[in-house]
Amino acid sequence: MGAQQGDNGQCQKILTHYIRVVLNVTNDPSLCDTMSTAQLVNGLVKIVREGFGGMSEGSEGSTLDVVILALGALTNLAEKCTLSKAMFLTPTSNSNSLLDQLLGLFSASVGSVLEVSSSRPQLALF
Repeated sequence: MGAQQGDNGQCQKILTHYIRVVLNVTNDPSLCDTMSTAQLVNGLVKIVREGFGGMSEGSEGSTLDVVILALGALTNLAEKCTLSKAMFLTPTSNSNSLLDQLLGLFSASVGSVLEVSSSRPQLALF
């Protein structure tokens, strides 16, 4: 494994841990308001867009994990914080709201997600 691959892997781990913390913090409505900034919302949306855009049959599971965590944090922000909800519904510079952008991305990429998730090992619940 080259130095750059090792650095990318380390960055991916840090990003995963960071988004896990954001997800946990945004579960608390009082903290959710504090965390609700344009930079955080736009950053999470960017992670989802780039994750979906880079997803293919050979994608690593960690990319899907990060996308799912980011979607969870965005869901918490949209459900528990009025300011974030407004950010999702307000048209951006390209005239589509963040919600419209994410829905369009999901609709266009749903096949890729199914391929990637079906190739991952499943945990037995029983």
